[in-house]
Amino acid sequence: MNVTFWTPLLTALATVSAALLAAVFSFVTFTVNKEQKTSELRQAWIDGLREDVAKFCAAAQAMTRVIEAQNTPGGVAPFTVDKIGEIRLQAAESSYRIRLRLNLGERPHESLMELIDSALQGQNELISTSSRDCSPVRVILQKVSLHSSAILKDEWERVKAGEPPFKEALTRAKQAIDSLTIVVGILVFAVFVYGLISIATPMRDLSGTSFKSTK
Repeated sequence: MNVTFWTPLLTALATVSAALLAAVFSFVTFTVNKEQKTSELRQAWIDGLREDVAKFCAAAQAMTRVIEAQNTPGGVAPFTVDKIGEIRLQAAESSYRIRLRLNLGERPHESLMELIDSALQGQNELISTSSRDCSPVRVILQKVSLHSSAILKDEWERVKAGEPPFKEALTRAKQAIDSLTIVVGILVFAVFVYGLISIATPMRDLSGTSFKSTK
């Protein structure tokens, strides 16, 4: 058997296989870490948007009560002047924070911002017309709450499912490992067959020599 041939081949095969596996696992580890960081950022975005929408709706509802009281003859504002100023500031600040968080290139996000703008515009119209009918603004604020809940749910489902590049990377890594396993299996089988042939050839020659000597 020609040991000098297949022993170095097995050594080289093991080295290459180990290097390829290490590269695949390094790639998977890098992708997992990146996915985890992306998920953390997306979760922080979800929490921030939920908080901003809640603050906006609370401030807008409170401001609607103020407008309703001010437009009612003999009505008394439910808050002090300073508190009303704080409410207006909170509504304005939270609406701008929501705008900065949203991706207005996506239709659901754009629709949410349109609802928020409509609520603010509706309040301004109530003030300018001295109308006491605040029900349209309250309906819009209810739509803001429902619409934002749908967006938050979609984003949370995306977090649970994982980012598309992450899933694609895992699929490619699995394919690479499967391909590497097949290649290694074929090479090991080839080396095994070569070893059997190397053993069988000297035995066949020896058998032929013994037969001739007997003759």
